[in-house]
Amino acid sequence: MYAVPLVLWMLFVARAQLLTLRTFPILILAGLLGLTPYAYLPFAGKNAGFGAWGEMDSMEGFLTHFLRKEYGTFRLYSGNDNKHGEQLSKALVLYVKNVSMESMLTIGAPVALLGVLRSLTESLSARSLDSAGFAIALAFTFYMVLFHYLSNLPLDQPLYFGVHMRFWMQAHIVAFAWLGLGAAPIWRLLPPRFASPTAALCTLALVAAQIGLHFKKMDQSSNDYVHNYGLMNLEKLPHNSMLIVKGDVITNSVRYLQRCEGVRLDVQHFDQSMMTYEWFVKKQARHFKNITFPNLVYNPYKEIGYSMELFLESNLDPSRPMFLCGGWYHDELPTDMGGGIPGFKTWAVGACDRIRSEESPPSLAEWISEAEALSPTYTPPDAAKYPEDTWERVTLTDYWAAKHKLPYSLLTWAMAHNDDQEALQQSAARFEDLIAEHPDPPDYFYKNAGIVYGRLRMGGNQCKMISSFANFLIKTNEGPHETKDIVKIVKDYMVHVKRLKKAGQKADCEKETVLVAKAAYKRHKPIAK
Repeated sequence: MYAVPLVLWMLFVARAQLLTLRTFPILILAGLLGLTPYAYLPFAGKNAGFGAWGEMDSMEGFLTHFLRKEYGTFRLYSGNDNKHGEQLSKALVLYVKNVSMESMLTIGAPVALLGVLRSLTESLSARSLDSAGFAIALAFTFYMVLFHYLSNLPLDQPLYFGVHMRFWMQAHIVAFAWLGLGAAPIWRLLPPRFASPTAALCTLALVAAQIGLHFKKMDQSSNDYVHNYGLMNLEKLPHNSMLIVKGDVITNSVRYLQRCEGVRLDVQHFDQSMMTYEWFVKKQARHFKNITFPNLVYNPYKEIGYSMELFLESNLDPSRPMFLCGGWYHDELPTDMGGGIPGFKTWAVGACDRIRSEESPPSLAEWISEAEALSPTYTPPDAAKYPEDTWERVTLTDYWAAKHKLPYSLLTWAMAHNDDQEALQQSAARFEDLIAEHPDPPDYFYKNAGIVYGRLRMGGNQCKMISSFANFLIKTNEGPHETKDIVKIVKDYMVHVKRLKKAGQKADCEKETVLVAKAAYKRHKPIAK
């Protein structure tokens, strides 16, 4: 975006030299030479590699790719209905906060502003558009306004905001140039013999400060989390599996491992998002062995489309187990029926879910055995180092979600089967391991564990239920309506403890359980009353 105003400015100020019959065609040719890599795409598109995007060997497909029509031309995000300009003022404010308070450590902001004033003052005093300061200010303004006007990434979602922030690096180039312009007259206030050394020392000090403040966070020398996340999803799958996925980090990590490192090439990997494009079957179907695509595109609402139900039915083969990572792209069953795909059910068995026909569900023993074999192995990143705007944080969230899914699925299965005690015991054991492993278990881990203990008929689980529910109440931000039943259980237990104490008897649960129950009751006492 910087190029447009700068090129127009150069053509204007040097029009006598550049806008001639001899020079201008050379400039156009030089610009076209920069686009020559696109000439390779139609040739590459004839034999598109696995995972290659689009239909490059047709004019329509080439223009679709060149203009980014599938995402929206001059847009960053296809899944947002924001109109142009809706976030302009908010995005500009966020940029100013970032560049002034973080990138410039606050103290650099007024110096950069001084540089802006100096640049504009010199341009105005020259009374000429030939000034480079004018051109740079024009380019910066054009970039900031146009980019933030067109950008439609949802800024209230940390991951997308992190993507949006990457485009600020171009603006930072000019902002820091202004910082230098603003600093120069300040150093001139010093005696000449001290000006240069002082400027050098201050510059080095500011760089050292940035390193000291951010090195630990920015040190990625041991960052292999996305690589290992891909291994978690891929490595333990049975031979000749079909892996159906949704999500960028899942797709890209698995594709990298297969194409670049040759990991588990027997597993056939299907990106549901790519399957929804009409070029997918035409250009990518040849890469899949013995796979049937029932029609031209995955879209049950098109005449040339097929449903996921039909795709699964067409490829159902006991020797080729199917797995789902990241959830379904589109639920073909209504929400009130639980969503999912008609005729099929997913079973939590590890990082990915096993897809089975409803007509052949596994026994509880088979399910648990498969889950133990496929239990996810992964060392998640440190949440303090990787905030919510990073892909590493996505891998952390997915890992704990996968670890929680099995005990929770066992709980729901047990409830649907008259509180099957074996399933509940298996769920309880896994909840205990999960809570012990997690550095800071979220509230719903404790809530679901408490439900499991409350449904187990064998003795010795009441205290575990009280402890789980009490920890849930201490952690949760849910309102009184959602927590009232659990609050009542903890309240009734505290009343029971008081009665035992009056009778001169000890509490029937460990001291730690009583203390956490007391703290939970105290926090929710207004509700309990």
